[in-house]
Amino acid sequence: FFFKQKTAYEISTRDWSSDVCSSDLMKKFQGGQIFINGTSLIDIDIDDLRKHIVYIPQHPKLFNRTLEENLTYGLPADITVEDIFTFMRENGFIELEKIFRKRLGEKVGKTGERLSGGMRQIVWFLRAIMKKSSLVICDEPTSALDSDSRKHIAKMIDYIARERSIIIITHNMEMTDNMERIIVMEKGKIISDKTKTQ
Repeated sequence: FFFKQKTAYEISTRDWSSDVCSSDLMKKFQGGQIFINGTSLIDIDIDDLRKHIVYIPQHPKLFNRTLEENLTYGLPADITVEDIFTFMRENGFIELEKIFRKRLGEKVGKTGERLSGGMRQIVWFLRAIMKKSSLVICDEPTSALDSDSRKHIAKMIDYIARERSIIIITHNMEMTDNMERIIVMEKGKIISDKTKTQ
């Protein structure tokens, strides 16, 4: 794989084995020839790599702390929850901002169980956006979400794709519209690799 900056990729998997293969490959940085901006993963220090890559799992979990603490977890110290709300207002997430403000001081429960799956996913996406990592990897980001959450996530994916690289691992072929490159895997192997113009 060769991954360029400010590019949106989709890795579409047709079976469970390919899903495991592709997500593990990205998450653990194992195996073969993976190049990021022309540099092989084996030539990049693993700690430095993790500073520049955010992985969002299919079923993200939160800490049993307040929503505010979960929103700002892992972010640079100079980024506050108000910075997150400013981003939300400036990018059309006004109703979502109102919901988050209302629940800001509430504890989210064990693993975030007091929030919907869509809300937990949105928290992770907001953190990824504010962290400004070079590469964001998402595993089935819209799986089993309600329609409003899917729309919010799709909009955030578009934003990330304009600013940095994003890789989406999914079975959902409906997400291909805004992808620059679509890689299809079956039984752990690449069976198709096309760019937007092909």
